[in-house]
Amino acid sequence: MGIFEIRSKAEREVVADIAEISITFKSSGTRTDKVSGNVMDACERFLGEIAELGIEPKDVHITDDVVSSMYNYRDNEKEDARRRIEIIMAIDMQLINSLRSILQKGEYDFIFSVEQKISNKEEIHRELVKEALLNSRKSAGELAESMGMKVDSIESMEEMSDELYLHCEQERGIADYNDSAEYPRSNELGAKMIKEEAEIRVKWKIV
Repeated sequence: MGIFEIRSKAEREVVADIAEISITFKSSGTRTDKVSGNVMDACERFLGEIAELGIEPKDVHITDDVVSSMYNYRDNEKEDARRRIEIIMAIDMQLINSLRSILQKGEYDFIFSVEQKISNKEEIHRELVKEALLNSRKSAGELAESMGMKVDSIESMEEMSDELYLHCEQERGIADYNDSAEYPRSNELGAKMIKEEAEIRVKWKIV
């Protein structure tokens, strides 16, 4: 009887299906009330415009809202205001382009970013762990067989990654919006491929 320690890895490329759209409205100046008002007015105006795309305020989350003073060697002191909102939705390039187009045409002072994620990350991770375990079992079996022995059972198993696997819930789809006809090629862009992997270390008992 003995112990084999086998490391095994499984990986898969998955097409992202969730878009986390982050929009930051910003304003700088010499008066706190002015820059704060600019940001709040911009956000309110934008929410009114995207209502025509079928996106209601309850579909939007505020993730950061700050007014602060910062030192500037030219202006001594400068007031800065920012409000960041987030829209989580199924990836839809036409809608993403439409949102960005509204910001450009409306001459907003903004920062725009889109983070692509996988909605069923936990499920995929479990499948990869299972696949890695099967690979490990096969390797242990082949090694044991070469020694005239066989695999008996698992003594222990641990994952080699400390990454925290979070589940990203997909919000309801946004419907009834106008197509962004100005960017026909960009509207056809595909979502990015995300590489998911699981690595395990298994101790097998052999007899």
